[in-house]
Amino acid sequence: MSQNVEILAWLGTYGTITAREASRGLNCDRLAAKVHELRELGYPIEKIMVYDRKPDGTPEKYARYFMRNKPREVVGE
Repeated sequence: MSQNVEILAWLGTYGTITAREASRGLNCDRLAAKVHELRELGYPIEKIMVYDRKPDGTPEKYARYFMRNKPREVVGE
């Protein structure tokens, strides 16, 4: 299964994905590039920036990607 298909399946199941989730769950270390490819294919993937704090209190910021309309079916490349 291609990483694009895996990302779409993840979004269909969980609704959102972060770079950390993609790296750990899908072995995808270039989520932003894959999201760009999917957008070019017409998938309406959007991004929100999350501002949070790590357990030690230091600030962190990361992107959380989601689709307004979940895909009905995942189509291969």
